Amino acid sequence: MQTKSYNAFALISTILILGILTIVILGFLSLSGFERRISQSGIYGQKAYYLAEAGIAECIWKLKNDENWRTNFESNPAWSAEFTRENPLGIIGSYTIKIQNTDLAKGEISASSKADIGNGKFAQRIIQTNVFKAINTNPLENIAIFSDEDITINSATINVDNGSIFTNNSLNLRLNANVVPTLKAQAVNIVSALFWSSLTAGLSVEANQCIGNVSPLPCQTAPDPLEMPMIDFDSDDANSYKNRATEQGHLYASNEFRNMLNDNPNLTLDGISYVTGAVQVKRGQSLTVNGLLVADGNITIGTGGFPPGGKALLTFTKNENDPSGILSKSKISIGLWSGDINGEGLIYALDSVNISNFNHVLNFNLTGGILTRKLDISGSEQTLNITYNSAYINDVLGTASFSPTITINHWEEEY
Repeated sequence: MQTKSYNAFALISTILILGILTIVILGFLSLSGFERRISQSGIYGQKAYYLAEAGIAECIWKLKNDENWRTNFESNPAWSAEFTRENPLGIIGSYTIKIQNTDLAKGEISASSKADIGNGKFAQRIIQTNVFKAINTNPLENIAIFSDEDITINSATINVDNGSIFTNNSLNLRLNANVVPTLKAQAVNIVSALFWSSLTAGLSVEANQCIGNVSPLPCQTAPDPLEMPMIDFDSDDANSYKNRATEQGHLYASNEFRNMLNDNPNLTLDGISYVTGAVQVKRGQSLTVNGLLVADGNITIGTGGFPPGGKALLTFTKNENDPSGILSKSKISIGLWSGDINGEGLIYALDSVNISNFNHVLNFNLTGGILTRKLDISGSEQTLNITYNSAYINDVLGTASFSPTITINHWEEEY
């Protein structure tokens, strides 16, 4: 009986062990198959992403090079277009592009793509971005600060001498912000000064609606929208700033410019300098531009990094032969570790200008003006002094016949 009981126990144990091993093996195989499917999904997802990005790139190319698209984009505020490409880039799949203008030379692009996985299944992506182009060939009379979208000012004082402030949307003052233009404050939408803020214009406030501590009242009729003036950054024209800088021997890659600043933290540039990429002036570095600094990418002053000592300083001055200022096809940011900013000329950014300093050490003095798509200023009761100078501004603007198309607010989703 004991032998039979032992044999039965051994049989049952063996069956249980085999069952457990079978479950483990099946689980391992299932997990391996799941990981393989995840890997394949990632591969096809990447293909779908690149298809959508290719669609965005083709749409922007058409805005720059297709005469019909360019004309409609710049002249018809309600224009829209759509097209589909099958099996582009050697990938079995497609992308569909839709563009809808929201105003003149401002549009929203949506690219939806499919990459064929097989068995009737697809990896899919949607990418959306906004496009913007400056199209005004004329200067803006008496406007020291221009923003195509909102102007938002928090905890800072802005003194504007001999000029006006203008926005194609709203002028928002918050948290003890004070703005004093000697001429006008003009907003196509709303002017508001709330939470211990004030706006005091020398001549008038013109807006669709005035809210808060705004003077003088009553609010005058809102102005008509204005287009942002053009600047030729890098066209084939001999007068583009890239070609003018190349002629002067001042064309730099982003890493070349960075190394110049690292090797000489008190760097001085003369004439027109063009950087194909981003520019960063870090803490402890001082940049003096006797003329014009132009960049394809972002220009950042006193943001990022913690090298030892000091603040980031920027000075740009007008010389006898060249225009003066700092220009970016993207963003200009003046941040936490910035110190003195003194300039004669134009600050111009096709995307945005952001000034944010909370150290009570920012001394900002500009003779010229600021032109940008969007302006944000915030600080700890900092004071920015801007004196309008049409000669400095117009010298930079020149007589441009070309302006680049840029992308903003880029995002994606997968499904």
